Amino acid sequence: MVSKAQVTVLVVGPFPPPIHGAALVTQLVGAAFSSYAHVVRCDVSPGRLQKTWMYHITRMQKFFAAIRQIFKYSRADNKTIYLTSAGGFGNLYNFIICILGRIFRYKIIIHHHSFAYLENTRFIVLALVCAAGIQAKHVVLCPRMDKKLRARYRGIRNTQILSNAALLHPNKTLPSRAGGWLRLGHLSNLSPEKGINTTIALFRRMRQLGIPARLIIAGPVDSPQTELLLASTRSEFGKDFDYRGAVAGDEKRQFFRDIDVFLFPSTYRNEAQPLVLIEAMGYGVPVIAYGRGCIGDDLGTSSVSVSPDDDFVAASTPILTKWENDRSALKAASDAALRRATKLYTEGQIGLERLIHYVT
Repeated sequence: MVSKAQVTVLVVGPFPPPIHGAALVTQLVGAAFSSYAHVVRCDVSPGRLQKTWMYHITRMQKFFAAIRQIFKYSRADNKTIYLTSAGGFGNLYNFIICILGRIFRYKIIIHHHSFAYLENTRFIVLALVCAAGIQAKHVVLCPRMDKKLRARYRGIRNTQILSNAALLHPNKTLPSRAGGWLRLGHLSNLSPEKGINTTIALFRRMRQLGIPARLIIAGPVDSPQTELLLASTRSEFGKDFDYRGAVAGDEKRQFFRDIDVFLFPSTYRNEAQPLVLIEAMGYGVPVIAYGRGCIGDDLGTSSVSVSPDDDFVAASTPILTKWENDRSALKAASDAALRRATKLYTEGQIGLERLIHYVT
């Protein structure tokens, strides 16, 4: 491994804000590289979730700023471009960056964060793969993603599995969770496709069945419609519905300590490997989630993966009823979730070390 001063890594991708999975992973991977290389942060985030005209103008400005960095470091000897690919037309920018990377002889790493282009071949992704070349390293999140990416895009020769769990150290001890009401939790960028409506519908169903449950929600709101939904739910359930807004740091840690079960009925088409599920398991919180992307692989037998074709409320109700009536079963699920998070972290660390070695 050469010295840090001799290695340059251009980390091209979204950085927070706004906070979402791909941005957090880009930030954390860049931090991991920085211990072994000179990292040049090329933030291409538009700084907002709503795709207004300012969103596109800001993104284009940041793309050209990244291009300038590629030219600036083009004469360096040991240089790498690390790219985040999260689906959509953003890969058009990545295509151009790969072309320039090949011209100036950069190593190229593409970190895939979306399953949307694995179900159907996307021309822009096919072009991206060709532009990156057969020497490019494609980082995937789980074995299922690896298999589907190779099958869909035949030009890919070099893949490596790196779970997002590598970036999330699980807790060594679990918070005390006494008896009492079953505390359900959901954390995301709150929107119908991320599952807020379904989560509230499940909570309502539990209460209709006479099961003493509370619901704790956290995360930024994406629309006036979601704000109205939260307000009406608060009016309906009073103190048994707790919306905490966007959380980070200690507030986020407290959120996971305050819940017994994490619900994630996401139908988001780009869903791949949500960090929030791994975080929940790292706090010993069992998860019930739609098995999209890598979620089924990640949960294993420690939590519950619901088929995306099934009714989430109908599938989850008997599980939650059992855990409410049998707290020893809930405790066993909690212990299993922590063990699973620990295993994923250990395996992920090995993958992260391999990626760092490739760069250096």
